[in-house]
Amino acid sequence: MILPNKYLLLKDSLIGISPIILDIIEKKEMGVEEVWDIFKKKYNSKVPTYNKFLYTLDFMYITGMINFDSKGRIFNENIKS
Repeated sequence: MILPNKYLLLKDSLIGISPIILDIIEKKEMGVEEVWDIFKKKYNSKVPTYNKFLYTLDFMYITGMINFDSKGRIFNENIKS
């Protein structure tokens, strides 16, 4: 599920979904619902489930790609100044 394999395409793996979310967040701080709404519109093929979206956010938080502020808004950890 994290990495693609012969049964799971890159675009459907957590590593493949992460750059799409980072592209949405950019330099902004956004709520989870905001990111999900934009993600559904931006995702080209079949949209993953909300659970998979949340797993991807968990994966991104654990690996240090994103962080949450005190209000629960998501921001790109590598760009936040």
